[in-house]
Amino acid sequence: MSKNMKILLIQPYGSTQPPLGLCLLAAVLKKGGYSDIALVDLLRFDINVTSPIRTWDYLEKKLEEKPDAVLITGATPTFTEALEIAKMARPHTKTVLVGGSHATIFKERILEKVPYIDVVVYGEADETICKIMESLQKEGNNNLSGITGVCYRDKSGKIIKTEQTPPIMNLDNIPWPDRDIIDLDSYHGAFILLGSRGCPHACTFCSRPVTGATFRGRSPKNVVDEIDFLLNKYPETARRINKTITFSDENAAVDKQRLIGICDELIKRKLNIKFVLTNGLHVTSAHEELYQKLAKAGCVSLWFGVEQGTDKMLKTIRKGATENLIKKAVRMAHEAGIPFVGGHFMIGVEEETLEDARHTIKFAKEAGFDATGWNHAAPTPSIILILNMTIRNRNLKLLNLQGSKENKLTKKPLK
Repeated sequence: MSKNMKILLIQPYGSTQPPLGLCLLAAVLKKGGYSDIALVDLLRFDINVTSPIRTWDYLEKKLEEKPDAVLITGATPTFTEALEIAKMARPHTKTVLVGGSHATIFKERILEKVPYIDVVVYGEADETICKIMESLQKEGNNNLSGITGVCYRDKSGKIIKTEQTPPIMNLDNIPWPDRDIIDLDSYHGAFILLGSRGCPHACTFCSRPVTGATFRGRSPKNVVDEIDFLLNKYPETARRINKTITFSDENAAVDKQRLIGICDELIKRKLNIKFVLTNGLHVTSAHEELYQKLAKAGCVSLWFGVEQGTDKMLKTIRKGATENLIKKAVRMAHEAGIPFVGGHFMIGVEEETLEDARHTIKFAKEAGFDATGWNHAAPTPSIILILNMTIRNRNLKLLNLQGSKENKLTKKPLK
């Protein structure tokens, strides 16, 4: 039964990858009976010159259609735009909701400081988003007390935070993302797939407030079923991207046997795909059989989350790795036949000296990577990092609502 509610989902400027999280919520909403759903992805760049570029004017036109609810997602780097979008949406809708990792940490403060946001959805929303929409339709913005994972204002203006939604343990029960709601050919890496959630590691710089520390993986069959579905439903897109799948898991190799199972399923079905593990495997996943299976199943690019190149700094950020373990993992991946092995690095971490930074750069050159990616350290919603920096009385705008764009931890450039 279709439910009479117009819902607009918005992804701020940021990644050129498809907004998988919003596509997933769209699928959940449609399964729950909501058919009038639109998604606006404010891409900075559009690779298809025949498609309309997602500009503020484009968003304004969608808002003029008067959606009943506007849901905006935003990670720390895009939360400035998320706030601007929320303010822009306020005159056009009954309810403005925000979600994502940044909102999950700063939920109460957002409602204290931002009057044009009505509801913060925090944590995993797959099992609650339909309940939220039903309650908004029946009760309005001020009575969501029976729903977990929300923060809102009651009729007196008091901020109410309900209990956090427990992590979803069986991810096979969640529908696959609705990719029909976007133009897949507007994206470089069109086939993005999330095979798991959560990461048990406790790196100080990392933001994991949405999916948490409990690792949960979809079954190998469910993952490969989705890949098979994508190849068959979008054959032209599959040809354009050379049948390449990008896994966006936080740490796909936490359960090595499960990842081996995915490889076995791909090999058995002879799908002949290429795939990339891009978010940064932990080097403790170093495992000869796993890397050999990855290579045989079609893994063409594997990236490790390395961050630092000294044992001292690896210990400081609680990475749970050593220089020798990193070199071993890179060597094993190459020996297994994976064509391209990359490493993610970070400069400007708390307690890092100029000598440490130079050693990290030297280490990155010598460890055997085919390429390295570099970022500056910036305060994401990491509780440990926030506490460390606050205790040391560093003069940082760490807890503001604007995200991390202006909040670099380094005070001076490295020379």
